[in-house]
Amino acid sequence: MIDGFDALEVTDAYVFGDLLDGPESLDVVSVAFVVDLPVDEVPWRSRSVALEALASLLRLDKVPVERVWRPAGWPVWNHVIVRAVRFWSRSDGTDEDVLVLLGEHRFNDLAYVGPPGRERYLEQLRIERTAARRHLHQVLDCYHDRDWQRTHRSYTMLPEDHLWWAADAFIDLDDAIRDELADQN
Repeated sequence: MIDGFDALEVTDAYVFGDLLDGPESLDVVSVAFVVDLPVDEVPWRSRSVALEALASLLRLDKVPVERVWRPAGWPVWNHVIVRAVRFWSRSDGTDEDVLVLLGEHRFNDLAYVGPPGRERYLEQLRIERTAARRHLHQVLDCYHDRDWQRTHRSYTMLPEDHLWWAADAFIDLDDAIRDELADQN
């Protein structure tokens, strides 16, 4: 791993989204990176300065990849990542078979990961909404602190971006739970 980023090691990488529907062309590939960090440090849609620096060092900001970070303590799936395919892991490296299947558009032969059932899915959404609420409160509590603002600023991110992502994530998860409960009735 890159010097100074040992604690931020990516454990797995999954492709999800439109690519798995087999379109003829695609503007962006959606990738979920699972990182070995506590769940409270990687709430939904958060973009920590350290993880985004890692993405920049890996030059992910130079290619058409929509990336999301997922903590290793949670499943990779959620309300946005409803099916995913692992193409890389720290223990096994690149899964060449998956890349061949994707390249040949043999999507039925892929091993998908997704929610195991409606109750478990809803339970995970609630867990993530609670974490998103905590994260939003943390950002709001620290937002006007100069030290916090300094550490949450980079050439590609501003402190207000973190506030936006935290608010957006909480509302996104809250809406997903509301929609799921409405579908059950």
